[in-house]
Amino acid sequence: MLHKENSYVGFLMSPLGILKLSASEDGLTSVRVVDHIAEAKENEHIRFHKRQLKDYFSKRTALQAKHLDLSAHSEFDRRVWGALIDIPLGTTKSYKELSLAIENPKAVRAVGTANGRNPILIIIPCHRVIGSNGKLTGFSAGIEKKRALLLHERILPQELF
Repeated sequence: MLHKENSYVGFLMSPLGILKLSASEDGLTSVRVVDHIAEAKENEHIRFHKRQLKDYFSKRTALQAKHLDLSAHSEFDRRVWGALIDIPLGTTKSYKELSLAIENPKAVRAVGTANGRNPILIIIPCHRVIGSNGKLTGFSAGIEKKRALLLHERILPQELF
């Protein structure tokens, strides 16, 4: 796998806390929740996604998963993340449904692992994946942040209120 340096960094205050956006020359490489702001060096990819995230949090608008640089990751992970991107705002899918979407029905556990490795939170909407039983499952930023995103999108399953 090719590993590119994340030369650019930006920060955004959000309802989830501080989001750190990292990018290469080719696109956004990560969005993470962090506990402090450091020195920023933004490029057009950081600025584009900061505007998108501000609109998402203020207006509940859909995010465009473009200008992403996922080249440092495996083909399987990128296929799973592509299936995540296809989950429309306002809906959820199970890991089983994702495995079917990538035409690999026996890969439910591998899909779950790839989902957990998603480097670009919110824009690649891994928070929209729930268990087959409708229960919330893990989220790298914490289950409460996942619950907050699902509430923000008004798609939190009824039994979780």
